[in-house]
Amino acid sequence: MLQRKEFLNFRMANAQDANEPEDHTPPTASLTLSNGKKYDEISTSYQFDREVSDSTGTITVKALFNNADGVLLPGMFARVTMEGQPLKDAILVPQRAVQQVLDQSFVIIVGSDNKSVARVVTLGDQVGSYYIVKSGLDKDDVVVVEGLSNLKEGQDLDVTMTTADELGLSLTADDSSSTSSVSLTAK
Repeated sequence: MLQRKEFLNFRMANAQDANEPEDHTPPTASLTLSNGKKYDEISTSYQFDREVSDSTGTITVKALFNNADGVLLPGMFARVTMEGQPLKDAILVPQRAVQQVLDQSFVIIVGSDNKSVARVVTLGDQVGSYYIVKSGLDKDDVVVVEGLSNLKEGQDLDVTMTTADELGLSLTADDSSSTSSVSLTAK
């Protein structure tokens, strides 16, 4: 299932890239079977439902896989992983570092004098626990992730650097996501 925005981005990127076939690499989908093993085939063919669900705001996407060896049976469950086009030099920020007031998103960064500085950012798509930042940050900016609730602009900061692993951040959807498992249907 894709959200409306994800669906439009997927379809528009494919339509735009279809005019330049030598540069276009369709997104690939792979299957991890319920026993934890990867299915040998990958897919670059997709079918989309013709309408958006009123209750969830999503559209069902079906990745089509060859089943020449007969391993896939109707009703089996598997995990589908889709890999899109790489975004060169993307800046990612953890979702929890982003604060929103009215129609603006901003993050707090560590200024050159170790004081907090608010930066308005333009957000792109969500990738796992992160947002892609389209504008407002440079690659060298240090973003504040913890202690934001009482933080005001211009405050002195006692900076402790941390890693994404220590914060529990991920570039993939979490296991509770409805898009993480599928029921297989036979053709």
